[in-house]
Amino acid sequence: MKLFKVDQQTCKQDGICAAVCPIAIIDFQKGGYPTPSEEAEELCIRCGHCVAACPTGSISHREMPVEQCPPIRSNLQLSAEHCEHFLRSRRSIRLYKDKPVPRADLTGLIEIARYAPSGHNSQGAEWLVLDNKDELQKLAGIVAVWMRWMIGSMPELARSWHMDKTLQRWEDGKDVILRDAPVLVITHAEADNRLAPSTCTIALT
Repeated sequence: MKLFKVDQQTCKQDGICAAVCPIAIIDFQKGGYPTPSEEAEELCIRCGHCVAACPTGSISHREMPVEQCPPIRSNLQLSAEHCEHFLRSRRSIRLYKDKPVPRADLTGLIEIARYAPSGHNSQGAEWLVLDNKDELQKLAGIVAVWMRWMIGSMPELARSWHMDKTLQRWEDGKDVILRDAPVLVITHAEADNRLAPSTCTIALT
C-alpha cells in the first residue's frame, strides 16, 4: 500500500485533506483526487490529520487505517463553558488516601495521556511509575538533600520558595515533598530530544 489511499467512490474531491496537511505533502487539483507528493514518504510525520479531517472517511493512511480510527462523537465535544468550568475547578492535590492505585487505572490514565500533542508529532514521551513506598520515601529524601544545597548555595532563590520552612517540616517528619502520595508518575524522554521539555510537560498536564 502507498502512504495513503483514497476511496474514489466516496471522495467528494473537496481537497480538505490536502488543506489540513501540516507538511503540504498531499497534491490536489480541483476536480481530481488527492495523491501523495514525491517527498511524501520522507516528510510525512504520521499525524493523521488527513484521515481525521475527511468528512466521508475516504482517505486511509498506511499507518492509520481509517477502519481503526474511532469516530469523533459530537455529543461528547466540550463547549467553551465546559472547558472554562474544568479549568476553573481544577486544583492541585496535596492530600492523598493511604491506599494503592490499581495498575489498570494507571495504565488507563497513561493510555489517555499518550494522545497529548507533541512537536512535529514526535511522541517522545515515555513513562515511569513508582509505587513502592520505600522508593518514594528515598526519592523525597533526595529532594530534601537538594533543598539543603539550594539553601547553602542559592539562598535568595531558596528563601523565595520558602525552602527552609519546607525542609524544617520534612525534618519534623511531615512529607511535604511527595505528601505521602501512593504513586508517582514520571514522564521523560531521550536526552538529545530537543522537544522533550514541552512534550513531557504537555503530556503530564
